[in-house]
Amino acid sequence: MNITHNELPQAVEELFGIAKAIKTILDGKSNREEDEPMGLDRVVELDPLGRAKSTFYRYCQDPDSQFPYRKRGKHIIVLRSEFEAWLKLGQKNSNERISNRVDSILTSNTSKK
Repeated sequence: MNITHNELPQAVEELFGIAKAIKTILDGKSNREEDEPMGLDRVVELDPLGRAKSTFYRYCQDPDSQFPYRKRGKHIIVLRSEFEAWLKLGQKNSNERISNRVDSILTSNTSKK
């Protein structure tokens, strides 16, 4: 394909349009992966703590667990983005609990003296 000097601006504009379309498609794929609906088997695979599937069933039954799930008939569905946010929340809570526990131990030890 030979492009003349006069056709160059139009060709560049067309290439930008194609690049923009490709970027839109790729961005859409990453968003879909982020909000990928998952079953508990997939959740167990992605869980960094290696918890059992039965543990996640318990989380679904415990209203205090804050585990992000939805029920579709008899199926439990978890969005990947919500699961990852829940994991981060749990990590933050764990660090706070450890800090609070250390503080309470130190306070109880100083009050005994």
